[in-house]
Amino acid sequence: MLRKAPFVHKLLERLDKLSPREIQKYFEELASENAALDQILDHLEEGVLILDENGMIQYANRQSCRWIFQDAESGREHQKISEIISDAPFSTWVLENLDALKDPVTKDFDLIAPRELRIRASLLPLVGKRDKKILLLLSQLQGSEPSDSDKLYHLTSLLRLSAGIAHEIGNPLNSIGIHLELLKKQIEGIPADAKRKNVEKNLNVIRAETQRLDHIIKNFLKATRRPPLRFKTENLNQLLEAAISFMEPELRQNRVALQFLRDPALPDCLVDRERLHQVFINLIKNSMEAIAPKDKGGKLDIRITHRGKALWLRFKDDGLGIEEKDLPHIFEAYFTTKKEGSGLGLMTVYQIVREHGGRIEVASRPGKGSEFTIILPIRQPKLQLT
Repeated sequence: MLRKAPFVHKLLERLDKLSPREIQKYFEELASENAALDQILDHLEEGVLILDENGMIQYANRQSCRWIFQDAESGREHQKISEIISDAPFSTWVLENLDALKDPVTKDFDLIAPRELRIRASLLPLVGKRDKKILLLLSQLQGSEPSDSDKLYHLTSLLRLSAGIAHEIGNPLNSIGIHLELLKKQIEGIPADAKRKNVEKNLNVIRAETQRLDHIIKNFLKATRRPPLRFKTENLNQLLEAAISFMEPELRQNRVALQFLRDPALPDCLVDRERLHQVFINLIKNSMEAIAPKDKGGKLDIRITHRGKALWLRFKDDGLGIEEKDLPHIFEAYFTTKKEGSGLGLMTVYQIVREHGGRIEVASRPGKGSEFTIILPIRQPKLQLT
């Protein structure tokens, strides 16, 4: 049975009265108990970490090393948690809570870096006489049920999409009805010589409105009726090159200088080629359109990097940027600041990235450009046992 902490305090109080042999005996017992405690913690299915007030790892058990270091025998101490788990939402949450933490806090995360993992993280303050310590507990969440925030986002997007569709369809249909009534009266009440010109005029209006309605419906179906995902092993450097090559004439016409930095060490991973091609085209077009109004052209830098089991795709332009008030809405259906934008492009990008288990982040300043960052897990085919 492990000794309680007061034993150590009593030992320290009597230290000057003990013989060297007695002191050695007590320290051997403490070392044995400490080794036993390490073994117990290493056999837990949960990750256990102890952090100091700056986020430096003071202790990590075997399970946490498997998850965050990807190696159970990795060096466990004297590394900052935000450098090991580079997933921004998680590391930001940990660091923001370190200073003022008084009561336990818990939050669920879908980690992508350093590896794809659904976890529940809990922070608990540890009471001590010296330095402040924080206990970080990690437990794995099973299944692939979407988070509450994802459910709410998709429900909100669906409602706005439906409202937008109803509104957009209503306008051309109303216009068609009015012109049909006009056409009927003109046919009945005007001389034969003038009929043809007026009838053709109204027919042209009906035709134009019908074409607009058809365009709206096609965009709606494209956003809501997508074929099932078809994952295959692909080289993302090559996928990006193909998208850039496809957009090259338009980029050149709009005087956009594009620089693409590949990651030659990036392993092939499982993705839906057509879906990601759509993402790349949409983001390149988005940057190009943000640059084009400046008349002088501009720059678009695309780079792909990876670390461990996660990869980063960055699209950075020096275009007009996005107003701060618009940033929270750019992935919503029918939200657009462009005169001829459909408001479905970035929503589609968001959905495809989420379908791949990833996340998209945006940083932008008006007049300084925007940077879209896609973080994806590197998924590979499972080896079949023979």
